Amino acid sequence: YVRGEVISFVAGFTNTGPMTLNVSALGTIAVQLGGAALRGMEICAGLTYTVMLDTTSTCQIIGGLLPFTPNTLINGGFEVWQRGAGGSASIAVAASTTAYTADRWYITTAANQASVVSQQTGLTNGSRYCGRFQRNSGQTGTGAIVAGQPYTTDMLVPLRGSKITISGWLASGANWSPTSGNLTISFYTGTGTEGKRGGGFTSETTVVTTTVALTAGSSATFFSATSSAVLPTTATQGELQLTWTPVGTASTNDHFSIDDAKVEPNLGPSPFDRPLFVLEHVECMRFYQKSFKYATAPVQNVGSATDCAYGVAGKAGAASESFYMTLHVPLRDNSPTITYFNPVAANAQAIDITAGNLACSATATSITGSARFLIGTTGNASTAVGNALAVHFTAEMEL
Repeated sequence: YVRGEVISFVAGFTNTGPMTLNVSALGTIAVQLGGAALRGMEICAGLTYTVMLDTTSTCQIIGGLLPFTPNTLINGGFEVWQRGAGGSASIAVAASTTAYTADRWYITTAANQASVVSQQTGLTNGSRYCGRFQRNSGQTGTGAIVAGQPYTTDMLVPLRGSKITISGWLASGANWSPTSGNLTISFYTGTGTEGKRGGGFTSETTVVTTTVALTAGSSATFFSATSSAVLPTTATQGELQLTWTPVGTASTNDHFSIDDAKVEPNLGPSPFDRPLFVLEHVECMRFYQKSFKYATAPVQNVGSATDCAYGVAGKAGAASESFYMTLHVPLRDNSPTITYFNPVAANAQAIDITAGNLACSATATSITGSARFLIGTTGNASTAVGNALAVHFTAEMEL
């Protein structure tokens, strides 16, 4: 081969390690895709790729007939964790519970399956974090556990009428317990109201599904699957779902990790597109946002009123007060769930900062909208006109 020469791969070719080519005048060199050595990445059947050489005696496969397509998942790289404490998020999920963890990703546990979803070092080059789903040590529940990301209708529109490909990277803990290590990844659609899949969608279609057998303690493993038919043009519900069924009593490392998950309207997996953190953070805030600093998990008595929602008392004493909070990004709908947190005590009340952080009472939301909401509270007996009031909050508009 020579500089810029076009090479072809036959149908079914799969690279299982860094690939080499014998290039004229340079000898054997490594072939890279997107700047990273190929590892388990399927080369799409029958397509032609161009090899470009650089001065470091490496080359890149830089193009083929299969177009690059953007990711329709939000936070597919598990970089955004607003519900956790910044770069060390660890979110406990009780048994028999459904809860959101990493932004846009939820988990549903069954009986005796208390779990933790945590932020871990990324599985791929360019990834800062991945998501780890772990059954707690000593838990005995062996029902199916489900994790997933439900789609709004507007997220589904770019996929309608197209065959789709799901892909990503997986790894497992040393005590990963499902039979044969099986983890099933599926994309479902339906024609009903937006929401989680639960027991199934209205007029449900399984668009694509694949089962990956992860050996215990496996390193980063690439998976992909392409649908045989197009995603229905009538779809209004959708969800990427991961399902596994643990076996026996959990040991200390009964978990798997996922990174760079992608759902795209394509005939094969294209390289993962990694948005800037700030842009993905803003996209996630359409579904969930908080007053706390990003690196602070939402809790009562965080010890500081910094970044709270603030208002000014218009009356003296224990009188009715109200003030508006404008959100950073409009939520996807106008009926969010607002949860309040006292910044300096273990309750859900606003405080009067000027009066020495004394608690108000009866803090609640009286008017909500997609872009702002009205906080109503009863001032403290020591509240004077003009005193500063504050309260932390979370605003959630998830499916």
